[in-house]
Amino acid sequence: SKIEADLVFNIYTNKLLFSKGNFQEAILIRPDSFDLAGFVFVKLDSQIKPKNNNYFQKIYSNGKLQLLKQYICEFYEKNESRKLGYENAKDPYVGYYLKKASFFIIIDNQKIEIDNRFLRKKGPYNSKIESFVIQNNLNLEVENDVIRLAMFFNSII
Repeated sequence: SKIEADLVFNIYTNKLLFSKGNFQEAILIRPDSFDLAGFVFVKLDSQIKPKNNNYFQKIYSNGKLQLLKQYICEFYEKNESRKLGYENAKDPYVGYYLKKASFFIIIDNQKIEIDNRFLRKKGPYNSKIESFVIQNNLNLEVENDVIRLAMFFNSII
């Protein structure tokens, strides 16, 4: 039987909430994976090191590797020490959220972050990967570029 309900994924807390309606209490649920608006989120297998209980969005999965994206949302309080006396006393803002994403490749039960340090790591494929990134002018903070890198990496392993 089907249940009409809402799913909410809170990227700040990395938690999935389930509610049967607007005025119903939300319940924390912890599935191994879930699909939300066409995006698939997964928890990492317990075999993968380093261990992590967070949800990751599955971006690309083919062959021997998976490409995952983790959303990170951090709250920064307003800096109260910089008041000059011209501030609006009724300012309702107490800070701001900064949302960013990190990309990871899962290969051989290892989670490897895709960032600039990734290119400096020593390994059997690193010279080919570094050449591919430079030749194609890839930016490792841009999702489409990271997908191209993952597809290339998958083709050489």
